[in-house]
Amino acid sequence: MKDQVIVTSGVGQSIELSGFALCDKGDGVLLARPHYGNFPIDLGYRVEAKIVGVSFGGVDPFSVESVVAYEKALEEAEQQGIRVRVFLLCNPHNPLGRCYTPEVLKAYMQFCQKHNLHLISDEVYALSVWKNPEAPSAPEFTSALNINPDGLIDRDLLHVLWGMGKDFGSCGIRIGSLISRNEALLRACEANSYFSGPSSLADLATARVLDDDAFIESYIKTNRLRLAENYKLTTKFLNSHQIPYKEGSNAGLFVWANLFQPLRAQINATLQNQEEYEEDPGKALRILEARLQEVLLKYKIFLALGADFGSDIPGWFRIVFAHERTYLNLGLERMVKAIEAFRGQLEEDKM
Repeated sequence: MKDQVIVTSGVGQSIELSGFALCDKGDGVLLARPHYGNFPIDLGYRVEAKIVGVSFGGVDPFSVESVVAYEKALEEAEQQGIRVRVFLLCNPHNPLGRCYTPEVLKAYMQFCQKHNLHLISDEVYALSVWKNPEAPSAPEFTSALNINPDGLIDRDLLHVLWGMGKDFGSCGIRIGSLISRNEALLRACEANSYFSGPSSLADLATARVLDDDAFIESYIKTNRLRLAENYKLTTKFLNSHQIPYKEGSNAGLFVWANLFQPLRAQINATLQNQEEYEEDPGKALRILEARLQEVLLKYKIFLALGADFGSDIPGWFRIVFAHERTYLNLGLERMVKAIEAFRGQLEEDKM
């Protein structure tokens, strides 16, 4: 197993190394919407691959039926002259906070085998799965490595990523890994990893932490309990302020929330009364989304906006709830104040 792992200075670096090895300039990467905002950076800035966003409409993106959406996105990309090489999966998902069932993972493997695509499973939140009483049937995390690929996908097409940054709250230490049975890929990544290895201090610190079984067991248990508690606090707050969010989460550190919904009447009135907005309502909503983020920042609140996460629908933001309780409560209160301040701006727009 040791010779099937390459250690890097973070999972983002592992993604980039994989991209360099698997993609030529302009090649496509299938990626479900919404998605982690840094994926286009990891695969776009230097690798120069193209993100092929996958939209699902009314289909559950965590269901076997979602394969149809990937088929459609692949076909459309090929019609545009894009050669798709990679299917990038985030499991557990960022920002939706859900896990894929073994059945869905197997369906994705078969899809990749059918089209000769490399399946990269980013599992950086693998240990941050918790119990959600509101979603007792939410699937637990299953690693792609736990599924026997025989009869599903060529082992050389399956790759897994993991790092310390998210599960252990240590993004600054910068250490990640690429796990694969593809010897050619590993050699290519190794040859290109001279400037991508972890520091000696990161290497030493990580080894000592992972070698302490008692600490690991205690830490993971405590972390999961606190994440579950903070998720409950956050969603209770959102419900009390009529702010919708994607339900069913049981993993990760975040809630995907629709901050436009409490402002729907004002937004609709603004679109009707402003001629420049009437010409392109979709673009107008993105402008309003960016304006709302500016107001949030004035209230010292940073939320990742939907446009940066490839969201199909404007107005959705990612709320990270992995904070001390005092700061979380303060942040949520400030968020609501910012929404009300933005409501005032929209009211002025009508005048």
